[in-house]
Amino acid sequence: MNKGSLGIWLVGGVDDLNEPKNNFTKNQFEAMYRLLNQLKEKYPDAKILGHRDLPNVQKRCPCFDVMRWWSSKKT
Repeated sequence: MNKGSLGIWLVGGVDDLNEPKNNFTKNQFEAMYRLLNQLKEKYPDAKILGHRDLPNVQKRCPCFDVMRWWSSKKT
């Protein structure tokens, strides 16, 4: 999956004990939304998903449901 994919990293995503936590800021979400819209214009068939959503990956990042978040922005 790494070939032909692009990863976007947000600073944060863990609490003081290094446990997963959706503690991203409104500005981070807005910037990510703008970037993803630009990328979708260039790559309309691209899938938008979180690291944890990849097959055979046991991750909890990015600590929120990317596909649900993206879908909510498109309605």
